[in-house]
Amino acid sequence: TPTSFWQQAGRTGRRDKPGYVIFLAEENPLDQYIVNNPEIVWEKARVEAIIDPSNSKINQAHLLAAAYELPLRKSDQKYFGKQMLAHLKKMTERRLLTKKRKRWHLAYPGYPASEINLRSISAKPYQIVLRDTGLLLGTLEESLAYLYLYPGAVYLHQGETYLVSELLIEKRVALVEPFSASYYTQPQEESYLEILKMVEKVNSRGLDLFRGHLKVTRTVRGFIKRNLVTGKVLGAEELDLPDWSFLTEGYWFALPKKIADKFGSRELAGALHALEHAVIALFPLFALCDRWDIGGLSTPYHHQVEAPAVFFYDGYEGGLGLAKLAFKRFWCHLEAAYHLVLNCPCQEGCPACIHSPKCGNLNEILDKEAALKLFQLLLSS
Repeated sequence: TPTSFWQQAGRTGRRDKPGYVIFLAEENPLDQYIVNNPEIVWEKARVEAIIDPSNSKINQAHLLAAAYELPLRKSDQKYFGKQMLAHLKKMTERRLLTKKRKRWHLAYPGYPASEINLRSISAKPYQIVLRDTGLLLGTLEESLAYLYLYPGAVYLHQGETYLVSELLIEKRVALVEPFSASYYTQPQEESYLEILKMVEKVNSRGLDLFRGHLKVTRTVRGFIKRNLVTGKVLGAEELDLPDWSFLTEGYWFALPKKIADKFGSRELAGALHALEHAVIALFPLFALCDRWDIGGLSTPYHHQVEAPAVFFYDGYEGGLGLAKLAFKRFWCHLEAAYHLVLNCPCQEGCPACIHSPKCGNLNEILDKEAALKLFQLLLSS
C-alpha cells in the first residue's frame, strides 16, 4: 500500500545521507496501478486510517473495561457515543453489568480488558497450534478461520509452510504440521447476503447507490490444490463445514435496466464479477487496509434490490468503516478501477487486473471485455 511504501522507504537516506528507493512491482492490481500512476505514491493524504468507535462489539468491550475502572453514568455518552445506553441495557440483560443508583457496575469478577484482542475483533479467535508440540504459532480472526484453516489447507506462517490436519471448531483450535509444499490450496466458497437495513440512498449520475447494514452468510464447500509453480489444478476435495454468519456494514449499487439490457446473461455476470474484483483490489488506495479486509458479492439479480447488483462490505463483525468511506468516494474509486483494467496488457484478465486470490468462486465467470464496457457505460452516465 502507499502507506507501507513510505514506511519502508523511510529506512533509507537517514542522517543526511543520500539514498535510493527501488520499487519492484508484483503481479497484483495495486502494484500495477501504482506503476502506471506513480504520482499516487506522493499523494499520501488520500489514504485514511479508519476508526469506527460505533462498532457494537468494540464499543461493548470497551464499556465493560471502563465499568471495571469506574461505574458508568448516563453522562458518559460524551465519551462512548449515543449508542451507549442501548449497549448498557443489552449488557445488563445479559448480566454482564448491574445498575445501582443510576450507575452501571461490572457484574462479574475478572478483568475485562484482558479479554480484548488487539489484533482481532473476535474476543476468542482461533488458535493455530503445532500438533506435535502444542506450541502456539498464532491466532486468526474467527471470520477468516474457515477460509484458511480448513482440514487439508496449506497455511503459510512467517515464511514457513504448514498443513492443517484438524480444525476443532468447539475449541477454536487448528492443529497444523510442518509441510514441504509443492502445491497451495484455495477454498471454494459460497456466500449469501441479506440487506438488514438501508441507512443511506443516493442517486448519482443515474445510478442508485445504497449504504446499510448487512448479514453475510458464508460456507466453504471444498478446496482445490494448485501446483506452486504453474498454478495447474492438481485435484479437489469436498468439505463438510458449518455455515457461519456475521453482521457488518457495506454499500452497493443497483445496475439500471438500460445498462443491463446491453449484456447477455453470462456476459453480465462476468462483467459484474470483474468489476467487483477490480474495485476491491484498489481499496488500499483510499483507506488504510488491504483487500483481505473487504468482502464483495456480485449478482445478475438480487431478490431485495430486484436488479443486478454489486455489494462491497467490511469483512469483520460490526464493520470497520471502510465501506462507509468508499461509498463517499465511489466515482473516484470506480474510475481508478477502470484505468487499472484498461491499462493491463492481458487479453482475458489476469492476476494483475481482475483475478483475485481471495475469490471464493476460483475466478470463474470473469469477462474483461464486458467489464470494460460496463465501466465505460457507468462512467459516461
